[in-house]
Amino acid sequence: MTHSAIAISLFIVAFTVSVSTAGADEVRDTEARIARVESRLLPKLIRMDLAPPTWKLEERMQHYQAPAVSLAVLDDFEIVWARAWGVTKLGSAARATPETLFQFGSISKPVAALLTLRMVSEERLGLNDPVNELLTSWKLPDSAAGGSEPVLLRQILSHGAGIAPFTLHMYEPGEEYPGVLALLKNKAESPIPPVVRVRPPGERFEYANAGYAVMEQLLEDVSGEDFVKLAQKTLFDPLEMKSTSFARKLPVALYEQAAWGHTGEDQAPIDGKGLYPPAAVGGLWSTPTDLGRLLQELMLAYRGDEDRWFPTKLAREMLSPQIQGQGLGVRLRGEARGRYFLHGGGMPGFVALFVAFPETGQGAVVAINGGAYPLLGEILRAVAAEYDWPGYLPKFEIQEMSAKRFARFKGRYVFDRSGGTEMEISSAGGKYFRGRAEMVPVGERTFAVHQLGDVVEFLVDSDGETRTFRYGEHGINQAWARRMPADLPNRARVDAGVARGVVRKFVGPFCNLETNLSEDDLKFLGIERGDVFEVRVGGQQLRAKVVEDFAEVQAGDWAMIPREPGRLVLGRQGANSLSELSVEAGAPIEVRPIRVSGD
Repeated sequence: MTHSAIAISLFIVAFTVSVSTAGADEVRDTEARIARVESRLLPKLIRMDLAPPTWKLEERMQHYQAPAVSLAVLDDFEIVWARAWGVTKLGSAARATPETLFQFGSISKPVAALLTLRMVSEERLGLNDPVNELLTSWKLPDSAAGGSEPVLLRQILSHGAGIAPFTLHMYEPGEEYPGVLALLKNKAESPIPPVVRVRPPGERFEYANAGYAVMEQLLEDVSGEDFVKLAQKTLFDPLEMKSTSFARKLPVALYEQAAWGHTGEDQAPIDGKGLYPPAAVGGLWSTPTDLGRLLQELMLAYRGDEDRWFPTKLAREMLSPQIQGQGLGVRLRGEARGRYFLHGGGMPGFVALFVAFPETGQGAVVAINGGAYPLLGEILRAVAAEYDWPGYLPKFEIQEMSAKRFARFKGRYVFDRSGGTEMEISSAGGKYFRGRAEMVPVGERTFAVHQLGDVVEFLVDSDGETRTFRYGEHGINQAWARRMPADLPNRARVDAGVARGVVRKFVGPFCNLETNLSEDDLKFLGIERGDVFEVRVGGQQLRAKVVEDFAEVQAGDWAMIPREPGRLVLGRQGANSLSELSVEAGAPIEVRPIRVSGD
């Protein structure tokens, strides 16, 4: 029997088991529903006054160059079917099946959160415990920007701890992994800054990979066990998730079942199938079916079923708002019967997403071994339409909005997670725009950008002012933009041997800070190229050097670099300086010479 034939027969066995108790009519009904999902993929936005376009899955896989797609669907608290399409490796005849493993990236975080909450249920730790009282091998350092209030485990889980939101290094299969403790201690040879607190805990949601690295080490310290083995024994084995592992080196049987990740314009397979960050941050390998079992268990516990692996009280706590629409390890959306939780994941070569409705027991998990992130949403919208997920489909009706009402949103904003890109929210000729793309009002503070397929939602602060909007795909909004102050001074002030300026925005590949300081200001202070001087910003005192290009900066050094006439950038090579400096547009910055010559 060929490899392809084996794969096909495995799929048939898997599917037969999932429906073996159903009658023939029910089997035919399920197959008909699968066929409708396959043929009715939907776009990001659906105007209620227009019939939406639909696409076939096969066409969209070709469009996005997706080698394989795997999908598991839940309805009425049961996994009703699972199916896979495509191949595990481009150029190979090996067909993907529901048993094919994919790398799930940041979906590792809700899985790690469930493991943590299981230990809470065993009274081995508490959600309101300060993390530094639980950590024994390392302590989360204090900082001026982070304040004196202790960080709680609950805040780590909900990304509200005020920890620097930089991305951790990913290791290739043959590359030596130093371990999460070495990363936290900043002793590993890795292009990341130390894990630091950049704002007081509980101040705001800020997605932080490093927080889950802290949690991984915390679980090891509390349990005395390796995180990978702890997850296997405590979570995966009891729930019979036989195709799931956090292991950096998968067992041979699972490795052979795993798909290859694909990257680049030519979708080239990754050597060794995938890359590896710290386990709780993004190292999970699994199948949509296994993760569907985990969602099923969580939703049954939430419903109140007794004798579940997960206690009802903690299931409801996990799915309750903690900070800015974030639960414990998951994002929360919707209201009442339409409440749902979700999380996405991405690694080089893989993307994945799950959505689940705890009130109705519906949901789905989808994974792709390529970078076709938009395809995830198109598939989930097809499932949502077929199974009537309450309130999930992005159906909008254009509403009227006066220029006077729109005026509160107008201004320049800077995106938090895109290198400091600016965007103008404006109006012209009775129309409203995000940059050059027209957006139409579909709610009191919500706009649809049909040209991009995005939804823009403006948020109102407690004082009634609008300083922020979030944007992205309906129901999966993740990115934020913050209003830039309209009255930022163009020039810094130099007196008494000090240049006093402001931060204008965040720029560049390392999220550096653009200031209104100029080279002339530094020269007036007697600071020339190569000189080291003192900078005070974001509650920290730094030493920086004047250079002309980032190529001159050693990893870990701060520097002032000309960006354009009248602007200097404060940056750091190989680090996310925004993460380390808790500053926003308008924050004061001071420069003074310290008369130290540097080469």
